[in-house]
Amino acid sequence: MRRNATKVAAAVLSLAVTMTSVNIPTSAAAATKKVKLNKTKATLTVGKSTTLKLKQGSKVLKATFTSNKKKIATVGKKTGKVTAKKKGTATITATYKKKKYKCKITVKAKKPAVKPTTAPTAAPTAAPTAEPTAAPTDAPSTEPTAAPADTVGAITSVEAKSATTIVATFESALPAAAVLTLTKGTTDTGVKAVIDETR
Repeated sequence: MRRNATKVAAAVLSLAVTMTSVNIPTSAAAATKKVKLNKTKATLTVGKSTTLKLKQGSKVLKATFTSNKKKIATVGKKTGKVTAKKKGTATITATYKKKKYKCKITVKAKKPAVKPTTAPTAAPTAAPTAEPTAAPTDAPSTEPTAAPADTVGAITSVEAKSATTIVATFESALPAAAVLTLTKGTTDTGVKAVIDETR
């Protein structure tokens, strides 16, 4: 009897050891991996894009994508590619097996392009062309030509005022340097004429 009891105990112990060596899946390992979007929110500038993917672990699931505001952001129904159209916010929804997964998209306006500031190019200043100044031509000074003797006119009267003064009247004025020549006998006497303009 003792021998039988020992054998039974040994068999039970061996069975227990065998059962503990078997890999029993834990609750964490057996649980289904969570399905989720690769992004739950994103910010884009008008004209830019991003791609949403619905994944279960590393596996990409075939979901259907829709946008609630297509004027702000559009999305490829099967590709999940989101393109920003206009400033504002939109919600992209991925549907898989009747379950919905959402991503908030914020669209910002484009920044105005900054034009490079170019320093104004100063136009070269041309030196003014000075026209040669012609030296003023002075009219040649013409010495007044003394009127010839025969241009003073005829003597209209002669009057002896005294032994030393004779008054002769001409049709026109005599020049200041006129010389009156008196003749007495055969001797000529040069006498400077004194002109009386009042006569």
